[in-house]
Amino acid sequence: MRTRAALLSEFGGPEQFHLETTDLECSAPDEAIVRVMACGINFHDIDIRRGASGRQIRLPLILGREIAGSIEVPARDGSGPPVGTQVAVLYFAACGSCENCITGADHMCRQLDFFGVTRNGGYAQHAVVPTRAIMPLPDGLDPVLAAAGQITFSTALHSILERGSLQPGETVLITGATGGVGSASIQVALKAGATCLAAAGTPEKAQKAIELGASTAFVLSAGGLDPYGETFRQERSERVVDLVVDTAGGDYLVAALSLLKPGGRVVIVGAHGGEVVPVDLVNIFRNEHSLVGSARAPRRVIEQALSGIAQGVYTPWVTERGPLGSLSQIHREMEERLLVGKAVIEPNQTQ
Repeated sequence: MRTRAALLSEFGGPEQFHLETTDLECSAPDEAIVRVMACGINFHDIDIRRGASGRQIRLPLILGREIAGSIEVPARDGSGPPVGTQVAVLYFAACGSCENCITGADHMCRQLDFFGVTRNGGYAQHAVVPTRAIMPLPDGLDPVLAAAGQITFSTALHSILERGSLQPGETVLITGATGGVGSASIQVALKAGATCLAAAGTPEKAQKAIELGASTAFVLSAGGLDPYGETFRQERSERVVDLVVDTAGGDYLVAALSLLKPGGRVVIVGAHGGEVVPVDLVNIFRNEHSLVGSARAPRRVIEQALSGIAQGVYTPWVTERGPLGSLSQIHREMEERLLVGKAVIEPNQTQ
């Protein structure tokens, strides 16, 4: 079978994507071919495109991690759903047999296979998918929202409720609050009964965070986190935050620690703002702060996220969508930090 795809053959800028017709082949009996109706675009895709992901990437490669679509060719071994079933594709395929998979921590599988990273992904009209990575879409769920929400909301749910143990009535600070994961985190925190503070890179993005539901916003500056507008009335030096959900890293993390209460927690979800930061260890141990990482969510949380979106509990903030030919432009806008929210491509749409 042949399909149209945005192929990456060399690392570099957005212009390195080339639309080509390529062959698809199911090499294993448990693989199906999914017609890609929508694929979410992540900043991690930009790292891979630039050759800056820190992973061993083999080119040529079709990027794209968050896939939603329908079964076009079922698996030869009879596993998986039948032709025509609308599905979401987990952004990783776990082995299902290692200790982590058996104990429910499939997101920490020792043999994870990532779409758009270690195998071809969804920047194409079709994708080859192991059936163990397929889940039927909840009834009525728009594939665009499924593609936009898989990573963003599962990451938010896992990092805030499981890794961060957020409790009703607590105050949470979300950095990078107008990105895909950041905007989802605002919704998850508010649904959990928390007060939500937000940190962003510009006054315009801070205003967006307020519109999304944050009660207070900050703008990152050379001096730390500056209150935006009149939303923050406490003294600057007062520690008011129970939980920091850091989607950005870098100076955001350093500044956020200054607002953390004694006994407060930090969940580190991303580091595109800086991977290596100076941290005052004395401040951490004297205040009994806890810092944990949150790499990705297990399948059960991804299912929870998609179910919540289908039920209207959560709504992905899709701000840009386009056909496969718009991919380079969307990548360029994301790389220049011009986009807020979530971008999605629809490879089988012509305009």
